[in-house]
Amino acid sequence: MSQRLMELDRQAFSIQEFCFRNSISPTTYFKLKRANCSPVEMKLGKAVRISIEAEKAWRQERERPSDTEARLIELEAEARVKRAKKAGAASVASPRHVSKRRKVGA
Repeated sequence: MSQRLMELDRQAFSIQEFCFRNSISPTTYFKLKRANCSPVEMKLGKAVRISIEAEKAWRQERERPSDTEARLIELEAEARVKRAKKAGAASVASPRHVSKRRKVGA
C-alpha cells in the first residue's frame, strides 16, 4: 500500500498532527485544553490520538461557541486590547521612543 493511500485511510491523529491539520500551535492546543475547549482525546497507553469524528465535532463547536464560551472569547479580546494600549502608552512615554530621537543633520 502506498504512503499516500495510507495517509488517506487514517482515522486518528497525534496532537501534533491535529495542530498541523488545524493550523494551531501546540501551545494553543494545550491552552484550549486547560479551558476545556479541546477535542475529545483517545488514550492508547501513553499515546494520545484525536479521531476524525472528534476533530469534526471540535470544529463545529468552535464555529458555534456556547454563550459562556463566546463571552470568554470577548473578555479575552478586550483584555488583549487593554494590554496593547498599555504597552503603546509605555512605549510613547519612553525616552528612547523614536519620536524623541534627535534628527541627524537637522
